[in-house]
Amino acid sequence: MVSIGGLMNTSIKTVACHTTIHEAVLKMRDEHIGALFVEKDGDYVGIVTERDIVWKAAASKLDLESTPVEDIMGTPLLTLDAGESTSVALDLMLRGLNRYLAVSEHGKIVGMTSSRDILAYLRQIGEGQPKGESWQSLLDR
Repeated sequence: MVSIGGLMNTSIKTVACHTTIHEAVLKMRDEHIGALFVEKDGDYVGIVTERDIVWKAAASKLDLESTPVEDIMGTPLLTLDAGESTSVALDLMLRGLNRYLAVSEHGKIVGMTSSRDILAYLRQIGEGQPKGESWQSLLDR
C-alpha cells in the first residue's frame, strides 16, 4: 500500500496572509495549481483554494484587488502524517469536503496532496483490474 507521502507534492506554493485574492488567483493561474498555503510569521495558517475564491469571494462580490486571502482562507489546515494510507486521506477529504490536505512529517508540513493525486493513483493501480473491484480494495493495496 502506498502512503500519502508517496503521493504528495513537496513543492509547496504559498502566499502571505495579506496577499490580495487577485494576486493569489494570478499565482494559481501562472503555476497551474488549484490551492496555495497561506503563511503568517513563517507558519502555515491556512489554505486558499479555487473553491474559496468562487464560493466565498466571487459569490459575496468581494473586491479581489483589496481583500486579503486571510479573509477567505480555509483554516485550520487539515493535516495528515506522510505515513498514513491513501484510504485514510481520501476518507478525511470526503468527510471534510476538502480537495487538499497538508502532509506532515514529525509535526512539520512537508507537502500537499489533492484528491486529483489520489484519483491518478487509483487509475494507475486500477488499470487492467477486474471490473467491479471497489476503490477501497484498490486503496488497500
